[in-house]
Amino acid sequence: MSGRLTGSYLTVFDGWYAKPQLDVSITNLDRDGYTEQGGGIALDVRSSNDTVVTVSPSLELGTQVQLSSGGIARPYVKAGVTWLDNNEFVTTAGFADAGVSTAPFSIMTQIDDVVADAAAGIDFIDVAGTVLRIQYDGHFGELSTQHGGTAKLSFAF
Repeated sequence: MSGRLTGSYLTVFDGWYAKPQLDVSITNLDRDGYTEQGGGIALDVRSSNDTVVTVSPSLELGTQVQLSSGGIARPYVKAGVTWLDNNEFVTTAGFADAGVSTAPFSIMTQIDDVVADAAAGIDFIDVAGTVLRIQYDGHFGELSTQHGGTAKLSFAF
Protein backbone atom coordinates (compact mmCIF):
# COMPACT_ATOMS: atom_id res chain seq x y z
CA MET A 1 0.00 0.00 0.00
CA SER A 2 1.33 3.40 -0.89
CA GLY A 3 0.28 7.04 -0.71
CA ARG A 4 1.83 10.12 -2.27
CA LEU A 5 1.37 13.85 -1.85
CA THR A 6 2.80 16.25 -4.43
CA GLY A 7 3.02 20.01 -4.28
CA SER A 8 4.42 22.29 -6.97
CA TYR A 9 4.43 25.92 -8.01
CA LEU A 10 4.72 27.10 -11.61
CA THR A 11 6.58 30.36 -12.24
CA VAL A 12 6.52 31.65 -15.82
CA PHE A 13 9.33 33.86 -17.11
CA ASP A 14 9.96 35.36 -20.55
CA GLY A 15 9.85 32.29 -22.79
CA TRP A 16 10.47 29.61 -20.11
CA TYR A 17 9.20 28.31 -16.79
CA ALA A 18 10.49 26.99 -13.48
CA LYS A 19 8.51 24.51 -11.40
CA PRO A 20 9.83 23.58 -7.94
CA GLN A 21 8.13 20.45 -6.65
CA LEU A 22 8.02 18.41 -3.45
CA ASP A 23 6.84 14.78 -3.31
CA VAL A 24 6.30 12.98 0.00
CA SER A 25 5.28 9.34 -0.04
CA ILE A 26 4.74 6.51 2.40
CA THR A 27 4.84 2.87 1.35
CA ASN A 28 4.03 -0.16 3.47
CA LEU A 29 5.53 -3.48 2.32
CA ASP A 30 3.63 -6.39 3.88
CA ARG A 31 5.08 -9.73 2.75
CA ASP A 32 3.35 -12.99 3.63
CA GLY A 33 5.35 -15.95 4.85
CA TYR A 34 5.47 -19.21 2.89
CA THR A 35 6.94 -22.70 3.03
CA GLU A 36 8.57 -24.33 0.03
CA GLN A 37 8.01 -27.98 -0.80
CA GLY A 38 10.55 -30.46 -2.08
CA GLY A 39 13.17 -31.86 0.23
CA GLY A 40 15.82 -30.97 2.74
CA ILE A 41 16.64 -27.52 1.37
CA ALA A 42 13.04 -26.25 1.21
CA LEU A 43 12.73 -22.90 2.99
CA ASP A 44 10.25 -21.76 5.60
CA VAL A 45 10.20 -17.98 5.03
CA ARG A 46 8.64 -15.83 7.73
CA SER A 47 6.34 -12.90 7.05
CA SER A 48 7.71 -9.36 7.34
CA ASN A 49 6.47 -5.81 7.30
CA ASP A 50 8.34 -2.59 6.51
CA THR A 51 7.33 1.04 6.04
CA VAL A 52 9.33 3.53 3.97
CA VAL A 53 8.85 7.31 3.89
CA THR A 54 10.45 9.23 1.01
CA VAL A 55 10.93 12.96 0.47
CA SER A 56 11.80 14.17 -3.04
CA PRO A 57 12.36 17.86 -3.78
CA SER A 58 13.03 18.72 -7.44
CA LEU A 59 13.17 21.57 -9.94
CA GLU A 60 11.83 21.41 -13.48
CA LEU A 61 12.80 23.94 -16.16
CA GLY A 62 11.14 24.11 -19.57
CA THR A 63 9.99 26.19 -22.47
CA GLN A 64 7.51 26.18 -25.34
CA VAL A 65 8.50 26.44 -29.02
CA GLN A 66 6.15 27.17 -31.91
CA LEU A 67 6.66 24.66 -34.77
CA SER A 68 6.32 25.51 -38.47
CA SER A 69 3.54 22.89 -38.74
CA GLY A 70 1.38 24.97 -36.37
CA GLY A 71 1.95 22.71 -33.38
CA ILE A 72 4.14 23.31 -30.39
CA ALA A 73 7.03 21.52 -28.69
CA ARG A 74 7.56 21.66 -24.94
CA PRO A 75 11.06 20.47 -23.93
CA TYR A 76 11.97 20.25 -20.25
CA VAL A 77 14.64 19.02 -17.84
CA LYS A 78 14.18 18.07 -14.20
CA ALA A 79 16.66 17.40 -11.38
CA GLY A 80 16.17 16.47 -7.76
CA VAL A 81 17.05 14.12 -4.94
CA THR A 82 15.13 11.44 -3.02
CA TRP A 83 15.73 10.59 0.64
CA LEU A 84 14.42 7.35 2.18
CA ASP A 85 13.99 6.96 5.94
CA ASN A 86 14.44 3.16 5.78
CA ASN A 87 16.79 1.43 3.34
CA GLU A 88 17.29 -1.99 4.97
CA PHE A 89 14.88 -4.90 4.60
CA VAL A 90 15.30 -8.18 6.48
CA THR A 91 13.94 -11.57 5.47
CA THR A 92 14.11 -14.37 8.05
CA ALA A 93 13.91 -18.02 7.02
CA GLY A 94 14.85 -21.49 8.12
CA PHE A 95 14.98 -24.90 6.50
CA ALA A 96 11.50 -26.45 6.58
CA ASP A 97 12.70 -29.99 7.37
CA ALA A 98 15.51 -29.03 9.77
CA GLY A 99 13.52 -29.35 13.00
CA VAL A 100 12.91 -26.96 15.86
CA SER A 101 16.47 -26.99 17.20
CA THR A 102 17.94 -25.41 14.04
CA ALA A 103 18.13 -21.61 14.29
CA PRO A 104 16.67 -19.53 11.44
CA PHE A 105 18.86 -17.16 9.45
CA SER A 106 18.27 -13.62 8.20
CA ILE A 107 19.12 -11.99 4.90
CA MET A 108 19.39 -8.21 4.78
CA THR A 109 18.75 -6.30 1.56
CA GLN A 110 20.03 -2.74 1.46
CA ILE A 111 19.05 -0.08 -1.06
CA ASP A 112 20.25 3.50 -1.49
CA ASP A 113 18.95 5.92 1.13
CA VAL A 114 19.81 8.94 -1.06
CA VAL A 115 19.22 8.95 -4.81
CA ALA A 116 19.86 11.70 -7.37
CA ASP A 117 16.95 11.99 -9.80
CA ALA A 118 17.14 13.36 -13.36
CA ALA A 119 14.59 13.59 -16.16
CA ALA A 120 14.38 15.14 -19.60
CA GLY A 121 11.65 15.06 -22.16
CA ILE A 122 9.65 16.75 -24.83
CA ASP A 123 5.96 16.99 -25.65
CA PHE A 124 4.92 17.50 -29.27
CA ILE A 125 1.36 18.85 -29.59
CA ASP A 126 -0.22 19.24 -33.02
CA VAL A 127 -3.09 21.57 -33.96
CA ALA A 128 -5.65 18.74 -33.60
CA GLY A 129 -4.62 18.11 -29.99
CA THR A 130 -2.61 14.92 -30.58
CA VAL A 131 0.26 14.71 -28.08
CA LEU A 132 3.47 12.70 -28.34
CA ARG A 133 5.50 12.64 -25.13
CA ILE A 134 9.03 11.23 -25.04
CA GLN A 135 10.72 11.11 -21.64
CA TYR A 136 13.88 9.82 -19.95
CA ASP A 137 14.12 9.17 -16.19
CA GLY A 138 17.34 8.37 -14.34
CA HIS A 139 17.99 7.56 -10.69
CA PHE A 140 21.58 7.44 -9.45
CA GLY A 141 22.64 6.08 -6.08
CA GLU A 142 25.74 4.64 -4.46
CA LEU A 143 24.44 1.05 -4.74
CA SER A 144 22.30 1.22 -7.88
CA THR A 145 21.55 3.10 -11.07
CA GLN A 146 18.22 2.99 -12.86
CA HIS A 147 17.40 4.26 -16.36
CA GLY A 148 13.91 4.38 -17.85
CA GLY A 149 12.21 5.75 -20.90
CA THR A 150 8.62 6.49 -21.82
CA ALA A 151 6.86 7.22 -25.07
CA LYS A 152 3.17 8.12 -24.91
CA LEU A 153 0.82 9.01 -27.72
CA SER A 154 -2.63 10.46 -26.99
CA PHE A 155 -5.42 11.56 -29.31
CA ALA A 156 -8.28 13.99 -28.72
CA PHE A 157 -11.68 12.52 -29.60
